[in-house]
Amino acid sequence: MRSSTHLVLIPSYNPGPKVFETVRAGYPFVANVRQDDTLNGTVATVDNIDSMPGRVALVLSLRDLLGTPPQGGNYGVKPGAATLLPKS
Repeated sequence: MRSSTHLVLIPSYNPGPKVFETVRAGYPFVANVRQDDTLNGTVATVDNIDSMPGRVALVLSLRDLLGTPPQGGNYGVKPGAATLLPKS
């Protein structure tokens, strides 16, 4: 049985987009976004959206992006992630 991986890009009206992928993603798109200095702090990335902590990180990162001031971050378990979850 082959496992499927999905990349989900959710465009945002304001601020920047959110970028998510599964732990087993074949192409490391999140890593490429994290390495782009022009996006630092304006995008929320989650690299483990297929797990419960990843889903919680999704919700909390959306909250942070809609805050004042908007705050992006890098969450998950892969290299480049700052923490597993955003601060509550």
